[in-house]
Amino acid sequence: MKLSQLKGLFDPLVQVGHTSKVVKVEGIEIKIKTLTSKEEADVQKALSSLREDENVSTIEYVDLFRRETLSRSIIALNGVSLEEPLIETGETLENGVPVKVKREEALSEILGGLSRVVVTHLFQELALLSEAAEKKVSSNLESSEKKIEEERKSLEERLDTLNKTADMDAAAESHANMRNVYSNAISEIG
Repeated sequence: MKLSQLKGLFDPLVQVGHTSKVVKVEGIEIKIKTLTSKEEADVQKALSSLREDENVSTIEYVDLFRRETLSRSIIALNGVSLEEPLIETGETLENGVPVKVKREEALSEILGGLSRVVVTHLFQELALLSEAAEKKVSSNLESSEKKIEEERKSLEERLDTLNKTADMDAAAESHANMRNVYSNAISEIG
């Protein structure tokens, strides 16, 4: 098996729980998506140094958490895709190569310049999107559990029917044996 085949097998599962929506803020359309587990881990890595810094206030930590999360969640602005992994800064190196930064870094810096009200609103919308995705996955799992329960009940009913049929067959055979014994006893007497 090749890695591409293995990935292909997992593709339907990879999509489970991932969804997106467009949020409007003052007429600007911002498309956000739920995060992958890798993106969530990247947010935690970005915050790990702050956890150890005693000079960082709770509000600074929360603000950075929101920015780091949203910088991975925002995928389009007014229909323009922001899913490129690297963003050119507009600067060039001495050899003429454009300077690029990670998309998450660029978005986090931009989000740092927005008002807390806007960032909080976007973060709340992401939380609602994540909650809706989780409920959808849970309902699918519950329906699977219901199907298993229904199948179990069906099998138990079938087993009960088979047991009753076996009991009736045994009773009929016992009755037939008794009739044969009775017939043989009458034949010997007669």
